[in-house]
Amino acid sequence: MSLPDVVAPTITASTRSAELAISMNEVAGVSAPRLMGSNPEFRKTSETVSYTHLHYTRLISKDLAPKIRVNAIAAGSTATSALEIVTSTPELKSMMEDLTPLHRIADPEEIAAAVLYLASPAGAFLTGKVLEVDGGTDIPSLDFSLPDL
Repeated sequence: MSLPDVVAPTITASTRSAELAISMNEVAGVSAPRLMGSNPEFRKTSETVSYTHLHYTRLISKDLAPKIRVNAIAAGSTATSALEIVTSTPELKSMMEDLTPLHRIADPEEIAAAVLYLASPAGAFLTGKVLEVDGGTDIPSLDFSLPDL
């Protein structure tokens, strides 16, 4: 018996409409080939972990459909406690903002709005998709200038 066979009846027992599962991933998961720079070992590891997560989102969405919709959000740099050192250091914050096409760091409410979209009737026909909420990022938004290992 597979995980979807066990989970789907439990989640959907109390409702006639499709339920929703949303997984979170960093933007590097979607953009790993263009974000990871020249360090091949870091790039391989990050790509493997990220692509596994994204591929799993797509696979399980097919297993759980039509009762459960599964989508993922690939969030870019967001002003949370995880980025406190960046947001509290003007030089780092400026660098991150300059390397993001929208020239700012996301507010947590913007990521929450993406979750709300996926959970709302507007997202009712989406499953197995990754919504990139990243300010247009396609290069690293913080350059540590670390040498290759």
